[in-house]
Amino acid sequence: MTESSTNRPASLSDYLAILRARIWFVVVPVALAPIVAFVLSNGMHAVYQASSSIYIDRTPATATATGIYDQSSSEDPARFFETQAAIARDPRLTAKVARAVGMSPGEFRAQSSVQPSSNADLLIFSVQDPNPDRAATLANAYADAFTKFTPAQDRQTLTAALDTVRAKLASLRAQGTSTTSPVYSDLVSRESQLQTALALESGAAPQVVQPAHGASKISPRPKRDAMLGLALGLVIGIGAAFLAEAIDKRVRSEREIEEILGLPLLARLPAPPKPIREGDDLAILADPRSASAEAVRQLRTNLEFISLNREARVIMVSSSLEQEGKSTTAASLAVALARSGRRVALVDLDLRKPYLHRFFGIPQAPGVTDVVARRQKLDDALKPILVAGTERTLLRPSPYFNGNGEGHGGGEASGLLTILPAGTLRSDPGEFFSNDSVAILLDELRQDWDIVLVDTPPLPAVGDGLAVSASVDAILVVARFGAVSRSMLKELTRLLDASPADVLGFVLTGARGGEMYYGYGHQTIASEPQMPLPIEPRLRKGGPRRSARTQRS
Repeated sequence: MTESSTNRPASLSDYLAILRARIWFVVVPVALAPIVAFVLSNGMHAVYQASSSIYIDRTPATATATGIYDQSSSEDPARFFETQAAIARDPRLTAKVARAVGMSPGEFRAQSSVQPSSNADLLIFSVQDPNPDRAATLANAYADAFTKFTPAQDRQTLTAALDTVRAKLASLRAQGTSTTSPVYSDLVSRESQLQTALALESGAAPQVVQPAHGASKISPRPKRDAMLGLALGLVIGIGAAFLAEAIDKRVRSEREIEEILGLPLLARLPAPPKPIREGDDLAILADPRSASAEAVRQLRTNLEFISLNREARVIMVSSSLEQEGKSTTAASLAVALARSGRRVALVDLDLRKPYLHRFFGIPQAPGVTDVVARRQKLDDALKPILVAGTERTLLRPSPYFNGNGEGHGGGEASGLLTILPAGTLRSDPGEFFSNDSVAILLDELRQDWDIVLVDTPPLPAVGDGLAVSASVDAILVVARFGAVSRSMLKELTRLLDASPADVLGFVLTGARGGEMYYGYGHQTIASEPQMPLPIEPRLRKGGPRRSARTQRS
């Protein structure tokens, strides 16, 4: 597995795949948010807004009469009107209006606002209130108060300036200054201008050009709030989906499993129906024509293709975790191989939690442990099961095969499946694999059977599986869709690299439909292909491995 394969940039299809996998994280907020927003908005008290507009002359009559112009008003109208809006928010003015309408200054300021018009020399006074008539009354009162407040402030300023000029003139006269002196003449001219400005200011007050005649409802607006809730729900849903993906370390695509393990995907096995699982049955036996049974037959075919040049007769089936379908896969594959005419031995070496005997309705003991302890002969511990035909029912609990190709079911057998259960459980299963007894047992089975499938505990869980791997020719890995984590797969990869056995590929269990894939390039395989695919099995990192049998020879 190269660095580029694990750290490649995420594409749009990757993001869409995450959203599809986490669709409920998106659907629930998108469905609930607009409903909640609509209900909450619909239950709120109505608020109305009324507005009154005032015209502001940027060149007042006083400036025309005196020749004194405010440069800020002529060069930057926006700044001038922002200044006027700030004056309209003077606490003295808002407090005066509040007292007049019977409100507190803070309440009135919270419900009112002043904004310059964007396309006219107007100031817009707006007031919000639960009562539409009261909102209009307050807006008109605010605007009317402003028309009186500004001239009054200007008159106070002009009166103060006029009083100052007159005081200076009186001082000059008292000093005997000539009336023809430049200082005296300048003060007389300024006194005249201020008197004219004061006279003109009385008739130059701002005027209300558009009083408020009604109010419009501004909140609540359930439809708008529902649309905003929909947008917010979509953002929350997408964020929650990607957050859940970041937190969840489970692997949810066969491509990712393939990249981490560095192995070809041999088959995707869908989860069997619930009645079959609860009855400890196998889909290939209970319903041979089902999709689950067909997937097992595809696994059998693909396994035969990939094993063409590998002399792999003893194959260990293992996984990363419990409950990944390891035992079910081994038992189903054994049945499929037997029905294709192979003589198959299925060995249960999962001494921690043996399960294979349940699928075939046979006792757990005698079995492997009894044979190794020499309490039972191998031939007596084996439980042969007759396969009467490719599409016929498997006879179970099976009659013992009589050695002449015939059994109690009658007819000629196309294959033979024999089960070697776990046997009497030991208190120290780890010590059981510390000697060569298991290797000798598997070698004996290898000589008598075409294929020996060995079910072992998950490799990372205990050391049993790694010990058995030294005595087998190849390993078949089982990974459950949506159950195994990336860290567990990496640990499994490390253990597989340490194993001397060749690793054929992996089987994806719990798959949810789709095509069956084999090898690299994800080439689709027919149900029962007649010719091997032109695909060479990809070698794991570290080069090709020799099988355990080749090493021993």
